[in-house]
Amino acid sequence: PTRRSSDLGFSYPNTSGWSEMNGVYPITKADTATTYINFMMYGFPGYCERTSVYLALMNGDDDSKKAGIADRVSVQEGWHGVSIPVSKFLPDAGASIDYDAVDKIIFALFSNGEAGQVKCAIDFLVITKKYPLFPVYNSSVE
Repeated sequence: PTRRSSDLGFSYPNTSGWSEMNGVYPITKADTATTYINFMMYGFPGYCERTSVYLALMNGDDDSKKAGIADRVSVQEGWHGVSIPVSKFLPDAGASIDYDAVDKIIFALFSNGEAGQVKCAIDFLVITKKYPLFPVYNSSVE
């Protein structure tokens, strides 16, 4: 059976509804460069060099409507604040972006494939407009 990204990690579905009837996050295509996904990530000693977190914005459970994928995020030991502009989330192959309908943010752990187990902690997911909470995360993957 095919494993979906939601089966590999965990997701933050928007159960609060924000101000929208359909429960979408406050993300729109008009302001992707000035809207930020902010969270805290903990790097465990002995795991940092092989652990990275993959993020995806989703439009419901249909993978063909995936909003976008961000760079993989890795941190050093300890707690680190991570801010990613929504403009860094790019469409998956064959998918379309509908930023106005994002209703889920998925976090999935990945290993480099050779080093063994992976481990990290994620906390404090906040979406901000105009300003990031932390220095903007820059991945070596563009």
